[in-house]
Amino acid sequence: MHPGLECAPADLSVAEVVALMHQHRIGAMIIGSPAEMVGIFSERDLLNKVVGPGLDIHTTSVKTVMTASLLTLPGEADINQALRLMEGHNIRHLPIVDAAGCGIGMLGMRDLMKTMVQHLARENEALSQLDRLKDEFLANTSHELRTPLNGIIGIAESMLDGATGELSATQLYNLSLVVASGRRLANLVNDILDFSKLKHRTLELNLRPVSLRSLADVVLTILMHLTHNKPLNLHNAIPTEMVAVLADENRLQQILYNLVGNAIKFTDLGLIEISARQVGR
Repeated sequence: MHPGLECAPADLSVAEVVALMHQHRIGAMIIGSPAEMVGIFSERDLLNKVVGPGLDIHTTSVKTVMTASLLTLPGEADINQALRLMEGHNIRHLPIVDAAGCGIGMLGMRDLMKTMVQHLARENEALSQLDRLKDEFLANTSHELRTPLNGIIGIAESMLDGATGELSATQLYNLSLVVASGRRLANLVNDILDFSKLKHRTLELNLRPVSLRSLADVVLTILMHLTHNKPLNLHNAIPTEMVAVLADENRLQQILYNLVGNAIKFTDLGLIEISARQVGR
């Protein structure tokens, strides 16, 4: 608000009050005194009640065209209360009073909008700071998760390569699932890191030929445990002779995980099938 309250006596003419308003560079003036406010005269009153009807501003008394139904706002009120009051009564200027009802300032809609813009700017800066902290936390957490995951994958792969001796078919199968699951978790960690890149539109795709059938096999095998003994049949119907597709393998695998995972979640019984066919050359 504007501190201090500019007032004009009720016996002045419109021209004299307008001159005072221009002198103080304000859009409204209290008629009366801070202790006895009898009305308010604003630029809107000048246009609607004086210029519009064609009255002489030099001979018309301001008390005959002022807004006598004076609304005030306590000094301790917040911005939202002021905005609701001004919007509800379609007014642009609101006198601010102290506990005794004496005027101490004037709040204009322009002042109110300026204050709200400053408040929103501070809120946006605080949110931006929180967003930066969130990105830093995700990045640090992702890096911390990568080390043990890579260790798990490395040990399992070394066992598959025979580092601990010959393994049975069941052991080889189970270790393959460990490796596949570990890589899936590693990709999820990478997805967290890619979140900020996606938000800033700097994510790059690593395109290369990918065997769609082999990828579907891995996804269906790993997600089999999600069926929880429901009567579901997961089937890979992609032809073995299907040509390789040009794609980002990790992103394509993520898409299949999401699609099949949702299908398992919302299907109680029946067939869940992944199929594909070549269109064109």
